[in-house]
Amino acid sequence: MIRPCAGADIRGVRPIVVAAVVATVLTSAVGGSALSQSRLQPTPIDGVPSCQRCRIELRLVDRVGSTRDSVLLNEGPALAQDRRGRYFGLGFNQEAVVTFDSSGRYIKAFGRKGEGPAEFGAGAHLIAPIRGDTLVVVAFPRVLVFSPTQAFVRSFALSQRPRAYLVLASGDVVLGGIGSGPAAAGWNRLRILTPTGAFRREMAPAAGRDSTCTVCRNAQLAANRDGTGVWILSAARYELEEWGLDGRWVRTLSIRSSPWYVPAPPPEARRDGARGSTSVYALRESGDGLIWVIAQIPPQGEPPQSVRDWTRSNVTVIEVIDPLRRRVIASQTYKGAFMEFVAGTDLIYSHEYNSDDVLVPRVVRPLLVRP
Repeated sequence: MIRPCAGADIRGVRPIVVAAVVATVLTSAVGGSALSQSRLQPTPIDGVPSCQRCRIELRLVDRVGSTRDSVLLNEGPALAQDRRGRYFGLGFNQEAVVTFDSSGRYIKAFGRKGEGPAEFGAGAHLIAPIRGDTLVVVAFPRVLVFSPTQAFVRSFALSQRPRAYLVLASGDVVLGGIGSGPAAAGWNRLRILTPTGAFRREMAPAAGRDSTCTVCRNAQLAANRDGTGVWILSAARYELEEWGLDGRWVRTLSIRSSPWYVPAPPPEARRDGARGSTSVYALRESGDGLIWVIAQIPPQGEPPQSVRDWTRSNVTVIEVIDPLRRRVIASQTYKGAFMEFVAGTDLIYSHEYNSDDVLVPRVVRPLLVRP
C-alpha cells in the first residue's frame, strides 16, 4: 500500500517544530493566559520506527534548470512551486528570483539587489507562493510581494532579523526566534504580521521561556494541515511543538531514543573534530495528518570546504511520524544528498550537480510504502 505525502492547502516555507518544556505563562497580543507546567510537558514518542517493513520511496517529478540558463540557481535555491506548477528559485548570489515552467525549464529572472522598496537588500532568502499565485519574497530587511506575473505589488520592512520565516496561505507572515533577552530567554518568541506588515500577535512558546537553555531557539516553522496553527522546530532538540494562531498551546511531541539523532552538546563539551549534532531542519504536516521530517547527519572530522563537497558528504534522513498514534512509522537514510521541501508543496528537492558542476535540483514526490 502506497500513501502519498498528501498536499495541504497551506503554503508554508521551510518548516518544522520544537520546543522545551519549562514554562508557565503564554504571552500573546490578545492577553496573557496561564498554562500549567504539566500541560506544557511533552508527549514522548519512541524514536524506533514501528513499521520495520515500511519504506519511503522518492519518485522523480522534475529536474529544475540547466547549464544553458541565463541566470543559474544559487547553491541554496529555496525552491518553491505555485498552483500553476511553475517553479521559483533564488538566482546566483541571491540577486534575483528565477522562474521555471512546470517541467523545470527556464523562463526568466526578476528582481535585483538594492536598497529600494522593490529590491532585495542584502539578498533574497525565501520564496513563498500564496493564494492566487501571489509570490512573497523574504529579503531581509524587507518582505516583498509580487503578482502572479511577477510585477511588484508592495513591500514592508522588518525591524529584526528572525531565525525563521513562515508565510501562510492568507499572506500572514510568521517570524520565529525574535526577541531581546539574554541567552535563549526571549529569543524564541513568535510574531505574526498581516500581509501588509501590520502587527497581529506575538506569543512565547515553551522554549522561549526556559532561560537555562542556550540551544532551544526555534529554527524552523511550518503550518499545520488545516491552517489554524504552526509547528515549531528548535535548533537542537528533536521535539515538535504545535501552537494555534490564536496563541493557544496545542501539544509538544518529543522523539526519544532515536537511532540516528545526535543532540547538540553544551558549548563547554564541544571539541575540534568531534561529530556535530544532527540538524532536524524541515517538516511538513501532510493532508492525511502525518508529519514528514527531514534531518541532516553531519560528517565526522574536518568539515567540507565547499558547498558541493558538503552536499556530497552529507547524510539525509527522512522520517514519517504519526502524531495521533504517537509513533514513528518509518525512517530512511540517503547518503550523498541534501534535501529540502519545495515551498508551497509536499514535494522534496535534492541538491544535485550536473556534469558541468551546475546545480540542477532533482524534484521528487515522497511516498510512504507499507507492506
